[in-house]
Amino acid sequence: MDSNSFASLTSEVVKVTTKAISLLKTKVEIVRHICIVRKNIRLLEKFMKTDLDRNENKLKLESNLALLKSFLVKLKQLKRVSGKIGGGASTSHNLVWQTVDTCFNNRLLTGVVINTNILEPLSFLKEAFKNFATNVRPILRETMIKANLVLVCQFIQPHSQIIDLKSFATKNQVIDTGTDLDQWYDTHVINRLQNKLEEFAEKDSGWSLYQIVHLKININSYIPLKGGLSTYVKVPHFIGIKHAVINVRNNDSHCFLWAVISALHPASKNVDRTSSYPHYSQVLKYDSIKFPIKLSDIKKFEKLNNLSINLFCIKGKNVVPFLLSENLVREPINLLVLSCNERERNDTYYRFTWIKNMSALFSKQLSKNRHKKFICNRCLNHFSSNAYLQNHLKHCNDINKCSVKLPDETTKYLEFKHFSYQEKVPFVLYADLESILEKCSDNGNTNTRLCDKHVPFSIAYYLKCSYDDSLSKFRLYRGNDCIQWFVKELQDIANWTNEIFNTVVPMEALSKEQIESFENATHCHICKKAFQPGEIKVRDHCHFTSKFRNASHNACNLNYKDTHVIPVVFHNLSGYDSHFIIRLLALNIPGQMSLLPVNKEKYISFTKSVENTSVKLRFIDSFRFMASSIDKLSGYLDNDKKSITKQNCRNDEEFNLLVRKGIFPYEYIDSWDKLNESSLPPKETFYSHLHEEGISEESYTHANKVWTTFNIQTLGQYSDLYLKTDVLLWLTSLKISV
Repeated sequence: MDSNSFASLTSEVVKVTTKAISLLKTKVEIVRHICIVRKNIRLLEKFMKTDLDRNENKLKLESNLALLKSFLVKLKQLKRVSGKIGGGASTSHNLVWQTVDTCFNNRLLTGVVINTNILEPLSFLKEAFKNFATNVRPILRETMIKANLVLVCQFIQPHSQIIDLKSFATKNQVIDTGTDLDQWYDTHVINRLQNKLEEFAEKDSGWSLYQIVHLKININSYIPLKGGLSTYVKVPHFIGIKHAVINVRNNDSHCFLWAVISALHPASKNVDRTSSYPHYSQVLKYDSIKFPIKLSDIKKFEKLNNLSINLFCIKGKNVVPFLLSENLVREPINLLVLSCNERERNDTYYRFTWIKNMSALFSKQLSKNRHKKFICNRCLNHFSSNAYLQNHLKHCNDINKCSVKLPDETTKYLEFKHFSYQEKVPFVLYADLESILEKCSDNGNTNTRLCDKHVPFSIAYYLKCSYDDSLSKFRLYRGNDCIQWFVKELQDIANWTNEIFNTVVPMEALSKEQIESFENATHCHICKKAFQPGEIKVRDHCHFTSKFRNASHNACNLNYKDTHVIPVVFHNLSGYDSHFIIRLLALNIPGQMSLLPVNKEKYISFTKSVENTSVKLRFIDSFRFMASSIDKLSGYLDNDKKSITKQNCRNDEEFNLLVRKGIFPYEYIDSWDKLNESSLPPKETFYSHLHEEGISEESYTHANKVWTTFNIQTLGQYSDLYLKTDVLLWLTSLKISV
C-alpha cells in the first residue's frame, strides 16, 4: 500500500475511534478497544519506518499516530472507572507525556502532552509548559532548535451533536541556550494559540469546545547559518548588474574563507576564480572553527585574525545589515549572504560573497543621486565625502548598538486586550513572621561585626477570598518548625484551591429582568464594544458563584478566565522574609520555581508552580509599592474601614485596642525561654539599637492594657496577638484589589 492510501486509511481509523470512545458503555468494550488501538499504533509505527514519498503524508501519519496515542491514554483512564463512562473519570495527573515516532530526518523529538481532565485551554497550555520545558532543556544543551506546537481539540455542533477534531498550529520558532523559555512559551505558544482559538470562535461560531485532546510538540534541528557548502548560489540579477559583489566559485565548504580572502587580496581579473587568490590556509587562522561556519563562530574568527566582518543580507529588493561587527580594529570587510532552497533535501544553503563597492550596491536603494556615496555600514546613512563619514562614525558606533524596528501598519497601535486582568484575583494570602534575635559572639573580623542571628519563631497568614468571605481564614503557628508549617499550609491551600479553580459552577437560573437585560444588551460588558451583525452574543457568568454578569462576545467570554495565581504578600519580602522561606519552598513542594532577582541574595519576586495542580504561588513584596511602615499605613484609615480587624475581635473594647499597631521588644527576645515569661518586660527593653530610639510612656501603658484585657499569660501569647494585629491591620491598609 502506498503512503497516500495508508495515510487516508489511518485518518479514517482516527475518525472511527473518536466516535467509538463517545459510545463505549461497559468495561469489556473499553478493554476491547484498547487492544484495537494498540494494534493500530503498532501497524502505523511499522509503516512509518518505510520510505515515504511526500511530506504531507508524513505529517498526516505522524498526526494520526499522536491522536491514537492520546486515545489510548483516554481509554486507559476510562478503564479505571467502574461502571459507565458517565461515572466521573478522574486522575491525579492532569497531563500525560507520550513520545511519538517521526518520519522527518531533521526532527529531534516529537511528543504529545495528553490532556486527561483540564477543561480550559489556557489552564491546559500553562500546565503543559512543564512537559515542554522538561523535554526541550536537555536538547538545548547540545544544539539550537526550532519548535512548533499543535493544539488538538474536539469541537461539537450543539444542535446536531456532531463532534469533530480541529487543530491549531504555531509557526516554527528558534530557541537557543539564551532563550527565556517561559517568555518564549507565553509569546509563541499561549498567546498565538489563544488568538487562533478566538479567531476560530468568531469565524465558525457554530462550533463549541468539547474537549482538549493534546498538545503536539515538534522539536526540529536548527543550524543558524549553514554557510559555505559547495552548492553554488548565483548572485541575483538586480545585484549582479551593479558589479558590486565578488562571488568566488569554490568547490569546498569554505566559501566564507574565500570571501574574506577576496577582500584581503583583491584580484584585478578573473575575480570569481579561486586561482586568482592565495589559498586561505596560507593567510587565515581557523584551526578551532568547523565548516560550514556557524554564525556564532564568526566572532571567534574575527579575534583569531584581528578582523572586523559585517554581514548583509537581501530582503525583498533591498540589502540590509544582518550582523554588524563589534570589533572595530580596522576597516571592516563587508560580506553579502546569499541563500538558496534545496527542494530535494528540504534544506537551505547560505553562501558568502564580498561586497567590494558599497556605494554601487546601495546607491539606488538610498537615493536617486548617482554620485559616489560614502556609506555607514551600521545605519546606512550616506555622505558626500569620507571626512563627513568619519565624523559621523565617531558617534554612530556608540549610539546605534542595535537596530531600531518600527511597528508596521497592523501593529502600530497598542490596545488593551487582557480584560481578565480587570477581575479581582480569587485568593490573596497575606503573611508575616517574627524572629528571635539570638546573640552572636564576635568573629574577630574588624570589618564586620555579627550582632544577632535571626531565627523565626512564629508565622501568621490571612487568606482572603474575593468572592466568598466565608472561605477567608486566619491562621497562626508558633514553634521552631514554623517555616515548615507555613510551607505545608501553602501546599494544602494550592491543592484546595485547585479543585475550586477547575470546577465550573453552572449559571444560576436567570430572572425575567436578567433575560431582558441580556436580550437588550448592545455592547459586550467585557470589551465594551458593540455587538456587530453576525456576532454571537453569549451569557457570561462567574464560574465561582454562578452569578450572571451580562452579555458578552463569545471570544471575550472564552478569554475572560480567572487567574490560577495566588499572590502571597509579605511586607519587606525582598529585604527580610524571603531568606527564611525560599529554600524550604523549593525543596518541600514539588514543582518548578522561577525568580525575579535583584542579585544572588535579594529577590523582587518569585513564583512556585505546585506540581499536579494549575496553581502558582507568586510571592510579592508590598513594601515595593507602599514603602511605609504598617503603623503609618494603618494610621491613614478610619476605624470603620478596619472591618477585618473588627471581625476578629470579641467586642468593641478589644477592637479599640487593636486599631493601632502594637509594640514589641524585638531585641529583648533573644532566646526561646523569653517567650515563656509571664509578664510584660520593662519599658527599657523595648529600646531599638537599629533605630536608636525607645518607646513612649503612652505606648507602654497601652501595651499593658492589651496584656490585661486579653488575659495574656506569657510573652509568647503577647507575640501571637502582636503578629495577628500586624497582619490584619496591614492587609486592610494595603487596599490591594483582591
